[in-house]
Amino acid sequence: MVAFTAYFVKVVVISLILYSYYHFLLRNRLMHSWNRFFLLAIFVAGIGIPFIKLPDLFLPVRSFQSVLPVELTTEGADISFTVTGGIQKVIQPKTLLVFAYLAVCLLFAFSLIASLSRLAWWIAKYTPKSQRNGVVILTAPVKRTPFSFFRYIFWNSKIDIDSISGSQILQHELVHVRQLHSLDRLFVNTVMIVFWINPVFWLVRKELFLVHEFIADEHSIENKDPDEFARMLLTAAFPIQYKTVTSHFFTSPIKRRLHMLINQQKTRFGSLTRWLVLPLLLFVIAAFSLRDKPMLKNQLSQAAHVNDHYSYNSTQGVVLQDTVRASFPGGESAWLKYITTQVNKNIDSLQEAGKAGTTAVTFVIRENGTLSDFKVTKMEGTLLARILVEALQNGPQWIPATINGKKVSSVHKQPLTFQIQEED
Repeated sequence: MVAFTAYFVKVVVISLILYSYYHFLLRNRLMHSWNRFFLLAIFVAGIGIPFIKLPDLFLPVRSFQSVLPVELTTEGADISFTVTGGIQKVIQPKTLLVFAYLAVCLLFAFSLIASLSRLAWWIAKYTPKSQRNGVVILTAPVKRTPFSFFRYIFWNSKIDIDSISGSQILQHELVHVRQLHSLDRLFVNTVMIVFWINPVFWLVRKELFLVHEFIADEHSIENKDPDEFARMLLTAAFPIQYKTVTSHFFTSPIKRRLHMLINQQKTRFGSLTRWLVLPLLLFVIAAFSLRDKPMLKNQLSQAAHVNDHYSYNSTQGVVLQDTVRASFPGGESAWLKYITTQVNKNIDSLQEAGKAGTTAVTFVIRENGTLSDFKVTKMEGTLLARILVEALQNGPQWIPATINGKKVSSVHKQPLTFQIQEED
């Protein structure tokens, strides 16, 4: 759950950064095809960048554990806690949130499937009026025509297709068909089934659909009077259009479409704003893909420090001289007493959560006894793992490891088991 939430937060932040760039530098500029590509890229980048792990590509530096000799990487004994009693069937708030999220996902999925089914039914039901270069024109008595869906144009019988206005509207819909705007809409609405919770994606979706209209308007008025087309648009426009995967001639907001039609002057710095996306994209990838490597800074100095204290022979390999491992103050008995106290404080919450199993946390014990670089290797995101991490973070300083009497850092792994035994 924690990892899932962290991923969604990254998706929102990445898409917000990229959409902000679009809003301030690209929006309302006369480079609609580029804007279409960029808006689609926001969906791909937002979803995909969090999965990229760059250190594996260009940071071939050994981890801190591999620099330290084996003797300085220790593992504590597994500490097990068992409670008796049935697991309480309590619905947690997190579970309710997950069910609510999935319910909305199913609602959006059903809506998309219903829209596609309705379109398929209309295509099968209504007789084609004509075909033009492979594009099928259907006269359909449905609301808010004309609109297009892939190679099908649903036409309004009240509009004369051979009139000047009808010809321009047809040309507009043909642009939607040829440039596969329906494919964009299908892709975006499929993405929104899962990522409806991201408010930035809704803004991008709305802007992309409007850019589709800009592109169609731009191609429809080639060698024609844009003022005449604008007057026709205002006269014939409907307030709210058919949703999901179709492209309409009559669509809102009209004000921006009129602005784009009338203002045909190329804006300055168009090429510059396009090229600026490259450093922005590199920044986003670096910011959200680089793994946190807090131990890398001390690797070389630590390796050099350790190398002064071990020798090598062909029989035994690496041999450390006079090595004392790190330990909890008071020894194993004190550590067992301490961790037992911490677990008992949360025993009711653990039983209520009903999550049994073994968690494990690795951490670094510094030369001064402080603990750092905690990493959950088993049962990440669970209450049991959080209890163990917090116990380590809030506990006393440890006694550091020594080599030949000199304090050194070491890596320690601590498992912790919680079991629930059912009553007979």
